[in-house]
Amino acid sequence: MYFWPFQFEIGSPGSCSNFYMDDFVCSVDSFEQAVELQSQMVNLCKSGGFDLVKWSTNSKDLLEKIPVRDRLPCKVNFDSDLSESPSIKILGIQWHPESDNFSFSVNWSNRPCTKRLILSAVSSVFDPLGLIQPVILMCKLLISDLWKAGIDWDQKPPTSICDRWHYLQSEIGQLSQIQIPRYLGKSASTSSTILVGFADSSEQAYGAVIYCVCTNALGENQTHLLCSKSKVAPMKTVSIPRLELCAALLLSNLMCAVLNSYNTQVANEQVYCFSDSKVTLDWIHSSPHRWTQFVANRVAKIQQNIDTKHWFHVAGKENPADCASRGMFPDEIIDHDLWWKGPSWLLLPLDKWPLEYHSMNDVNSLVELKKNPETTCALTQVQSFELLDLSGKFSSWMKLLRSIVYVLRLVKVLPIKPVIELTDLDSAESRLVMEVQLKHFPELFKNITSGSHQLRKLDPFVSDGIIRVGGRLTNSNLEFEQRHPILLPKNDPIVTLIIQHYHRTNLHTGTHLLLTLIRQKYWIISARSQVKKHVNKCNHCFRISPKPSFPKMGDLPECRVNESKPFLHTGVDYCGPFSVTMISGRGIKSSKKAYVCLFICLTTKAVHIELASDLSTETFLNAFKRFISRRGSCRFMYSDCGTNFIGAKHALDELYNFLQSSHFEKSIQNELNLTRVVWKTNPPLAPHMGGIWESQMRPIKSHLMKVVGTQILTFEELSTVLIQIEALLNSRPLCKLSSDVSEVSALTPAHFLLAEPVRWLPAKDVSMSNVNRLSRYELLDQLVQSYWARWSREYLTTLQVRDKWTTNKGDLNVGDTVILIQDNLPVLQWPLGIVQDVFPGRDGITRVAVVKTKSGIFKRPVVKLCKLPTQ
Repeated sequence: MYFWPFQFEIGSPGSCSNFYMDDFVCSVDSFEQAVELQSQMVNLCKSGGFDLVKWSTNSKDLLEKIPVRDRLPCKVNFDSDLSESPSIKILGIQWHPESDNFSFSVNWSNRPCTKRLILSAVSSVFDPLGLIQPVILMCKLLISDLWKAGIDWDQKPPTSICDRWHYLQSEIGQLSQIQIPRYLGKSASTSSTILVGFADSSEQAYGAVIYCVCTNALGENQTHLLCSKSKVAPMKTVSIPRLELCAALLLSNLMCAVLNSYNTQVANEQVYCFSDSKVTLDWIHSSPHRWTQFVANRVAKIQQNIDTKHWFHVAGKENPADCASRGMFPDEIIDHDLWWKGPSWLLLPLDKWPLEYHSMNDVNSLVELKKNPETTCALTQVQSFELLDLSGKFSSWMKLLRSIVYVLRLVKVLPIKPVIELTDLDSAESRLVMEVQLKHFPELFKNITSGSHQLRKLDPFVSDGIIRVGGRLTNSNLEFEQRHPILLPKNDPIVTLIIQHYHRTNLHTGTHLLLTLIRQKYWIISARSQVKKHVNKCNHCFRISPKPSFPKMGDLPECRVNESKPFLHTGVDYCGPFSVTMISGRGIKSSKKAYVCLFICLTTKAVHIELASDLSTETFLNAFKRFISRRGSCRFMYSDCGTNFIGAKHALDELYNFLQSSHFEKSIQNELNLTRVVWKTNPPLAPHMGGIWESQMRPIKSHLMKVVGTQILTFEELSTVLIQIEALLNSRPLCKLSSDVSEVSALTPAHFLLAEPVRWLPAKDVSMSNVNRLSRYELLDQLVQSYWARWSREYLTTLQVRDKWTTNKGDLNVGDTVILIQDNLPVLQWPLGIVQDVFPGRDGITRVAVVKTKSGIFKRPVVKLCKLPTQ
């Protein structure tokens, strides 16, 4: 056929690319070209001894020019209804010449649900171009599930698979309604032809689809589905980005096959490929050598098929390949415009297509980044070994000496003897001492008369390579080591190990005796301070006499230094018990315990005393009610962490929560909001934090002992005495009395109590007004204000000085090891604990900490904790 290009100008080129075995399929632009092509092909084949027969065409006029004996036996009636026209199979595809459409006819009825028959039915659907690929994919997924079920060929599958099969059987017949135009719109008048491909994947499959976009002379675009292909994802789990890359590879291979079939009719520049995976596009637009083998191999093949400049990003909802990767049932695909026509922007001019791509540098793409092997070059640098380097690796002087013995044996290449003799230890000690002296006293080895004034007073000399103290005891009868001890520096690890050794071997003796024992062999510079420092850091000695760390005394709280209504800030405490006489019926007398409940104003130091019959919460609440009834409402209460106070705090909270419920009127709620008490408790075992009320207990007890003595009063009598003591305490001066007779009377808490009206109302400032112009009411206000002025001038200044705890010693931190002081246990039984949390004050100093011991977790003041000296 290649030898007659001029004799058969139309037939010869067509014969080279339009024959498949003995079937010839071709199309031309006009009737005249079709007549000439048919004639030339018949004559061309006759010249080779072949008769080309069974002709069929979609042109009625052309069909009439073909002899009846050369036509296809199937009769084509161009005047009949198109729906009833017969179909002709072209290479296995059903073609209707009258309508020039492709169609599908599938019938799966009356097929039992078995693995063998399902596979046979699915294989009977012939769709080489993938025009109904979404439906075919549903069948492929069904077969995949059949294989995963692991059933035999004639065994009935599970119910879920059978239900899907029956639904496909009932719907597959609707494929006959689909009519697919054979003509793509490409002709001699077509200005351009563009191939547009899309790729997508899901967890179950991935697919690719290609559309042909033809532009006519008017600039209008027509889109037609050209072909598609899909594959089921491997049974082994594969990541979505990798499946997206496989879909892109499938699209590139499919696009190459289409370009080869089109030959030179479509230029490579008229190819556009789209994917909705930014990770895949990042891989395609980069060098394959950057990625792992799986990604690199596929990226290299994609770049070989289609240049990277033809790859672009498309939104997922506009990607028709989504249908080929997820599958569709026959009733869904019939009118699915996205599948048959592609995205709507394909009908627009080329300059309005989304053809921009910017590298996203997605983090997920870096997961497949190849780990380049790193070449490591190891350089071994031999350093000089010093014996002093071992001193920091041992906690015992004897362990260090034994290690030095083995080191010296290795250096001398001597056999390792299992027993270390005394001479070996002496040699190791001498070697260590020489190394220490060479490090700290190098000038003495050069010139023994040099050195500091302190060393010259010791008259040092060198004996056997070791510097010793000359001193003035040369003529004594003491041993040589006592007369001339070895000179050692201070602040060296070797010196620390020697002090620790003597301290442990001599039963943790004190500083003076320990220094005496050490100086029988060693003379340490500033030895007393070095020994004292070690003894103070010894944990064993510290456990015998632990010392708590006292933080700096804190600033006074605002309620102690600012003007406020008396008893607005109130501290409360108990003392007792005291015996009282109870008279029952018929004059029978009995003794019972009673307790004194003290309320003290934190601002004015005014006191209020109530007698309580016991330490129960109910009794305290009654005393608290009597207190606020006589002294007015209280806003803030302060107390120690007593059980009765904790119970009262909880009871008051429950009472206020109940009274503030929705059952009460708004006015009552507002009043409760004004009078509610805020209760604050000090940490356990911290009486120093409530020193203002602890200091008032002593005069109360003193007056009771002086007035009552050994007598046992009745409850009413004791209450009377306590109220008199209350009046006495409220009459005590807040400041020191002046000897000047012209001075006004001393300021006492009673000045604030007696001048207070029933309701504390705000008053205008009249402290600087003329007394003659004031009314009686304003005169009282001026009197009260003068008390507060004197309180600020005279009383507050006395609180300025810190009598103790002036510096902060050993601030605690989380993780410190401490000893908890337990006053009811011997010192050696005080438990160890770890600080879990600290509570710094406004000044940043920690005064309360939470400690965890083997018995539990406790909240304690810092004064009850002893921090170990090694911390």
